[in-house]
Amino acid sequence: MRFENNVYYSPDKSGLTNIVTLDEPGRSYDYRTLIVVQDNKTGRVFYAEDSGCSCPTPFEDYIFTSADDTNMDEVTQFNFGVFEGQVNNFPMDMSSRQDCLKTVANALKTEDDE
Repeated sequence: MRFENNVYYSPDKSGLTNIVTLDEPGRSYDYRTLIVVQDNKTGRVFYAEDSGCSCPTPFEDYIFTSADDTNMDEVTQFNFGVFEGQVNNFPMDMSSRQDCLKTVANALKTEDDE
Protein backbone atom coordinates (compact mmCIF):
# COMPACT_ATOMS: atom_id res chain seq x y z
CA MET A 1 0.00 0.00 0.00
CA ARG A 2 1.24 3.47 -0.71
CA PHE A 3 2.02 5.78 2.18
CA GLU A 4 -0.48 8.46 1.13
CA ASN A 5 -3.40 6.06 1.65
CA ASN A 6 -2.08 4.61 4.89
CA VAL A 7 -4.10 5.24 8.08
CA TYR A 8 -0.85 5.35 10.08
CA TYR A 9 1.42 7.49 7.88
CA SER A 10 -1.22 9.76 6.32
CA PRO A 11 -4.42 9.61 8.37
CA ASP A 12 -5.51 13.01 7.01
CA LYS A 13 -5.70 11.55 3.47
CA SER A 14 -8.42 9.22 4.77
CA GLY A 15 -10.24 11.98 6.66
CA LEU A 16 -8.82 10.93 10.02
CA THR A 17 -6.97 12.58 12.87
CA ASN A 18 -4.53 10.48 14.89
CA ILE A 19 -5.29 10.95 18.58
CA VAL A 20 -3.04 8.28 20.16
CA THR A 21 -0.12 6.12 19.07
CA LEU A 22 1.45 3.49 21.31
CA ASP A 23 4.71 1.88 20.16
CA GLU A 24 6.11 -1.05 22.07
CA PRO A 25 9.53 0.06 23.31
CA GLY A 26 12.77 -1.84 22.83
CA ARG A 27 12.17 -3.14 19.35
CA SER A 28 14.77 -2.55 16.67
CA TYR A 29 13.93 -4.31 13.38
CA ASP A 30 10.32 -5.01 14.10
CA TYR A 31 7.34 -3.10 15.46
CA ARG A 32 4.18 -3.43 17.48
CA THR A 33 1.99 -0.35 17.31
CA LEU A 34 -1.53 0.56 18.37
CA ILE A 35 -3.16 3.63 16.85
CA VAL A 36 -6.38 5.42 17.70
CA VAL A 37 -7.87 7.76 15.12
CA GLN A 38 -10.96 9.94 14.92
CA ASP A 39 -13.07 10.39 11.80
CA ASN A 40 -13.10 14.10 10.95
CA LYS A 41 -16.63 13.91 9.49
CA THR A 42 -18.46 11.95 12.17
CA GLY A 43 -16.23 12.22 15.24
CA ARG A 44 -16.34 8.45 15.60
CA VAL A 45 -13.22 6.82 17.08
CA PHE A 46 -11.42 3.76 15.67
CA TYR A 47 -8.35 1.76 16.60
CA ALA A 48 -6.06 -0.86 15.12
CA GLU A 49 -2.97 -2.74 16.21
CA ASP A 50 -0.28 -3.96 13.86
CA SER A 51 3.05 -5.70 14.28
CA GLY A 52 5.74 -7.23 12.14
CA CYS A 53 9.30 -7.07 10.94
CA SER A 54 10.73 -4.09 9.13
CA CYS A 55 9.70 -5.44 5.71
CA PRO A 56 5.95 -4.78 5.51
CA THR A 57 4.58 -1.27 5.77
CA PRO A 58 2.85 -0.82 9.13
CA PHE A 59 -0.96 -0.81 8.84
CA GLU A 60 -0.87 -1.63 5.12
CA ASP A 61 -3.78 -4.04 5.59
CA TYR A 62 -6.08 -1.43 7.17
CA ILE A 63 -8.47 0.69 5.16
CA PHE A 64 -10.67 3.62 6.02
CA THR A 65 -12.97 4.79 3.26
CA SER A 66 -15.60 6.08 5.68
CA ALA A 67 -16.84 5.41 9.20
CA ASP A 68 -19.10 2.72 7.76
CA ASP A 69 -16.48 1.28 5.40
CA THR A 70 -13.42 0.28 7.40
CA ASN A 71 -11.78 -2.78 8.87
CA MET A 72 -10.61 -0.85 11.93
CA ASP A 73 -12.37 -1.48 15.25
CA GLU A 74 -14.65 1.26 16.54
CA VAL A 75 -14.48 2.47 20.13
CA THR A 76 -17.79 3.54 21.68
CA GLN A 77 -19.04 4.17 25.19
CA PHE A 78 -20.76 0.78 24.93
CA ASN A 79 -17.64 -1.25 24.08
CA PHE A 80 -15.02 0.85 25.88
CA GLY A 81 -14.24 -2.07 28.20
CA VAL A 82 -13.07 -4.18 25.25
CA PHE A 83 -10.80 -1.35 24.08
CA GLU A 84 -9.56 -0.82 27.64
CA GLY A 85 -8.58 -4.50 27.82
CA GLN A 86 -6.67 -4.19 24.54
CA VAL A 87 -4.77 -1.14 25.82
CA ASN A 88 -4.08 -2.66 29.23
CA ASN A 89 -2.55 -5.72 27.53
CA PHE A 90 -0.31 -3.58 25.33
CA PRO A 91 3.34 -3.79 26.46
CA MET A 92 3.83 -0.18 27.57
CA ASP A 93 4.32 1.51 30.88
CA MET A 94 1.17 2.05 32.93
CA SER A 95 1.32 5.84 32.62
CA SER A 96 1.26 5.69 28.80
CA ARG A 97 -1.63 3.22 28.84
CA GLN A 98 -3.62 5.41 31.27
CA ASP A 99 -2.94 8.52 29.17
CA CYS A 100 -4.20 6.66 26.10
CA LEU A 101 -7.42 5.63 27.85
CA LYS A 102 -8.04 9.16 29.15
CA THR A 103 -7.47 10.69 25.71
CA VAL A 104 -9.86 8.27 24.05
CA ALA A 105 -12.48 8.67 26.79
CA ASN A 106 -12.31 12.44 26.29
CA ALA A 107 -12.67 12.04 22.53
CA LEU A 108 -15.78 9.94 23.07
CA LYS A 109 -17.23 12.55 25.42
CA THR A 110 -16.64 15.23 22.80
CA GLU A 111 -18.35 13.07 20.20
CA ASP A 112 -21.39 12.58 22.45
CA ASP A 113 -21.60 16.32 23.11
CA GLU A 114 -21.98 17.14 19.40
